Amino acid sequence: MPHPIRAAAAAAASTLLAATAALAAPGAAPAAEDDLSRLSAEEIAERARTELRGAASLRVTLDQDQFDGGTGALEDPATADLAMDERGRCAGNVTLTRGRGSVELVKRGDEVWVKPDRDFWEAQLPGGQGTAAADTLHGRYVHGSPRDGVLAAVTEACDLDSLKEDLTGEAPRTRAPG
Repeated sequence: MPHPIRAAAAAAASTLLAATAALAAPGAAPAAEDDLSRLSAEEIAERARTELRGAASLRVTLDQDQFDGGTGALEDPATADLAMDERGRCAGNVTLTRGRGSVELVKRGDEVWVKPDRDFWEAQLPGGQGTAAADTLHGRYVHGSPRDGVLAAVTEACDLDSLKEDLTGEAPRTRAPG
């Protein structure tokens, strides 16, 4: 099952592709010099998938509450602003809604630094542990591996290859050494 942020990004991209196809329909105003108006919706979608497959980096910004029309129907609504590349680098922030906090993060290959806020610590750790962690680590980055517990959950959305796979339905090419 894809990460909620990656799943929302994939759904948003599908909606964007459909909207682009509608704009390129016969009778629509001419597009840029590429003139997408001469292409079918399927051709436009395939062109977008081809470009995405070849992307060496990507910036994802999303607001899942806006995406679901504000219905709150998503299991784990969030906002995110993440930049990632094929060398395993990622930076940005993720904010969980419903008072569950936010996290700034930086990932470089097999190392990650996260700086959660108080609400995040209190939502993730039971009882007084969250408050104690927030008091001790306030304003500080926590360093570790993207495979470690909470760090794994936070950095899962930072995988460019997985995001490409979610968006294109294909396994990406092998990642360049980093």
